[in-house]
Amino acid sequence: MVQRFSSLSAAAFVCAAAATATGCGGAGSTAPAPVLVDSFTVMPAQSNLTIYPGSAQTLAVTVPGTGPTPVTIGLSGLPSGITVTSEPATVLPGASAVLTLTAATNADAEAFPSTVLPGPGSATTNVTVNATAGSVTATATVALVVSLSNAAFSPAAGQTDLPVLRIDTGNVPVTSTETDVSGTVTITSADGSTSLLPGSGDSDNTATFHVHGNTTSVMPKLPYTMKLGTSVDLLGLLGVQCPYVTSSGKAICDKSKSYVLLANYDDKSLLRDWAASYLANAIPYGDGSNGYLAEAAGSPTPSGTSTLMPWAPHSAFVELYLNGQYEGNYQLIEKVNVDSHRVNIPELTEQDTTGDLTGGYLMEIDAHEDEAFVFVTPHNLPIGLIDPDFTPDPEVAAQTAYISQYVDTAENAMFSSSYTDPTQGWRAYFDEAALVNYYIVTDVMGNVDGGAFYSSVYLYKSVDNPLLYMGPAWDFDISAGNVNYQPIVNPTVPWTQTESPWYRQLFTDPGFVADVRQQWNTMKSNGILSDWVTSIDQQGTMLTQSAQNNFARWPMLGETVWPNASAQTTYADSVAALTDWINLRIGYLDSELNQQPQSAIKLTAQPAEAAKGGAITYSIAVSSHAEVPTGKVTLYLSGHAAGTAELDAAGQARITVTAPSSGKLHPMVVYGGDTHHAIAQLFAR
Repeated sequence: MVQRFSSLSAAAFVCAAAATATGCGGAGSTAPAPVLVDSFTVMPAQSNLTIYPGSAQTLAVTVPGTGPTPVTIGLSGLPSGITVTSEPATVLPGASAVLTLTAATNADAEAFPSTVLPGPGSATTNVTVNATAGSVTATATVALVVSLSNAAFSPAAGQTDLPVLRIDTGNVPVTSTETDVSGTVTITSADGSTSLLPGSGDSDNTATFHVHGNTTSVMPKLPYTMKLGTSVDLLGLLGVQCPYVTSSGKAICDKSKSYVLLANYDDKSLLRDWAASYLANAIPYGDGSNGYLAEAAGSPTPSGTSTLMPWAPHSAFVELYLNGQYEGNYQLIEKVNVDSHRVNIPELTEQDTTGDLTGGYLMEIDAHEDEAFVFVTPHNLPIGLIDPDFTPDPEVAAQTAYISQYVDTAENAMFSSSYTDPTQGWRAYFDEAALVNYYIVTDVMGNVDGGAFYSSVYLYKSVDNPLLYMGPAWDFDISAGNVNYQPIVNPTVPWTQTESPWYRQLFTDPGFVADVRQQWNTMKSNGILSDWVTSIDQQGTMLTQSAQNNFARWPMLGETVWPNASAQTTYADSVAALTDWINLRIGYLDSELNQQPQSAIKLTAQPAEAAKGGAITYSIAVSSHAEVPTGKVTLYLSGHAAGTAELDAAGQARITVTAPSSGKLHPMVVYGGDTHHAIAQLFAR
């Protein structure tokens, strides 16, 4: 574009170029020749400039020609959150200026609405380059692109501390949820010195890949389903220790072909799915003496022995490269399917049309209704049959008739007039321990879809076993306050017991409520809940480097993409927001289940800095709107209990301990509650 204005003693030319450009023209571009006429001319040599939230970029501006009149260069029309640190710049004709643009982490936030799925990955604003010499001005337009995806980023040597997983499809893109793309997968140690796959015991690294998920499949950072050519215990290779054993007594996770690579694009903590599975796997089954609820004898177990054990997907975090391009931090997680170390039930075949058709069946309550066979219960819940899987074969009518009728009968018993009767009501059809454990995990996480029975709600039935089992837990990215369209963004409101038709009915049964309370209080008194929260904080610390890489590739910290209710500007703050929400949720549920007032913790004094091995003292106050709380408070440092003290008559305590490390510590304080007050937890930042 050429714009001519009134006469100027020396012709002028303004050139805008990206910071990565070489000279005025930029890489791969050719600067147009300046039009040297008796006027002031502005001609951008490069039409656009890309900047990422939280970064800086330079804009090169040149004024060719000669003359004594100074030319002042500036920008106008910048989107929100972007400033120019070297403006205005004044140069003589024939000289150059460089303007530095700095983008806040929430740059151009209004262009990235958190109510839109899929949200835009970039936004373009036409900004104006203004050149002024005396009373004469000239302008040019540059398209400024604010992008949440920096495909050019790749971690430098030494900036990776997680295993590296590389997918190679021969540059064939993986973009479909239905079409598999063939390729290979290799996994190496962080420094690349050790090949984990292929390795000494696993030489086959062929696999197929397709995009995973429903809503996540349309997000910019895609998740993937990976099916290996040969069954491999990938998590075992990555050092994950699962409590299950083979016939030889060797502890493994699962030797399987099916895995999922979760992108966690909408979860800036990267940890919500990990946290839910961790808790689900941490709840023991009762043995008659430990206070936990017991599953029925003969229940399915993934342990490989007769010992009943929980199973939720285990996972490990990796750095993912797809066809040579760095894609970010990914969660390599076991897929929910029927297997001896996952949902351990017998599988039916297409030949099983008569005889014992009582199991096994793996089902999902899912409003998307994308399974080959879907039935709708009397209370309008769409349930898809995952296993047996009839795709692409016709359904086995005898099997689908049996399981759909059985689930309908079970639901009718739950809503019958005798629903509390142990032989005629819901207990004749559902395993109570599984129901309770699923509720606790789902509700303490405030899982939007799972708590409302909208999608990703699994249940299964084994052969010759009359009980239906809730679980495994799955799909928790939209949980723990990470939602802007449901009231459960608030950690102190009811959710699963009001939004799920089954749990709404179950919570009218005093016996069920009593068993939920028993399980909850046993978990609380045994430290399951407090240990769980500290594990989240520890895992977040372990992901610090990888998160830095991830958010350089996807520069979206501070941007509220769908369905974020808020967006912290650092990864550490994102993890803190997660644990703070969960702590408030734990206090709320404890108050509700035990019908006690909520209590609050405050650190009235703490050391600003600590010297490793030195004595440090914390002053703690616990309060409520009722009477003064009594009982104990426990101080956690570096994820471990460091000290305990009794509250005094004013609800206060002092704890002096030895500092486990130097610098600023981030303590967690847990108040265990008393007969009149609920548990409370606080992470101090």
